[in-house]
Amino acid sequence: MEKYFSVDYKGHMLSGFIDRIFYNTNTGEYIIEDIKTKEKPFSDADLTTPMQFVVYTYALAQTLGISED
Repeated sequence: MEKYFSVDYKGHMLSGFIDRIFYNTNTGEYIIEDIKTKEKPFSDADLTTPMQFVVYTYALAQTLGISED
């Protein structure tokens, strides 16, 4: 599912959309996917978005009221 988020981080509002979220009922883990589309294949450098996933993880935890452990 696509999930909109808007969260406060140290006085700064972060908002956007997480493309897809899966919940593993066996492990209780969430899996976040960022869907990339382009007319030609992406290079590895194009797919490196670590800060984006840090924000997504924080936003998901805040939005769902879950621990960030």
